[in-house]
Amino acid sequence: MLFICPAIYWMDRAEGFERELTPCEYETFVQTVVLPYCTERAVNLLRYRDHSAKELKTKLCRLMSPLIAETVIRSLAEKNYLNDAAYARRTAQRLSNGKRMSRQGVFRELIAKGIDKETAGEAVEALEIDETETLDEIVSHALCGKSADEKFWRRLYGRMLRLGYTPSAAAAALQRARKADNGLDEVVFGGADE
Repeated sequence: MLFICPAIYWMDRAEGFERELTPCEYETFVQTVVLPYCTERAVNLLRYRDHSAKELKTKLCRLMSPLIAETVIRSLAEKNYLNDAAYARRTAQRLSNGKRMSRQGVFRELIAKGIDKETAGEAVEALEIDETETLDEIVSHALCGKSADEKFWRRLYGRMLRLGYTPSAAAAALQRARKADNGLDEVVFGGADE
């Protein structure tokens, strides 16, 4: 993939640049024009939202060569603009509090975002989650003002599984809610834990 930035675009069209750059001139050009431009693009991406190093590298590789993207990532990490451990802690907190995800769901999301297993595990261990209480809150929030037919219960069960809760924990929470709401007997929602 070719890297194109405004300076390169105009340099190619300027008079007197019909010759190829020497290796020394090319290195100077990369250090003085290309890397600052690419670093600015990376910082602009970080202004919009936090990224892991892998996420940022993937986005930067769409705009520039992987070698330049890696150099920019290394530079930003040295300046503490990128810190995967801090990103993992913030993201884990956001996912557990905002989306009400389970520990396992948070761990999966962090791995998908490019955080290594050890760092993701540390971030998940730092969370203070009572999964039973969280499941009960999810059920009570979903029940608020809605009629609860079988379709509703199946959808809620599926939602809990997508949030990373085990089938047995989700089924237990739904059975507690159904007993409290209607005084119904045991209802089977799933099977054994997967």
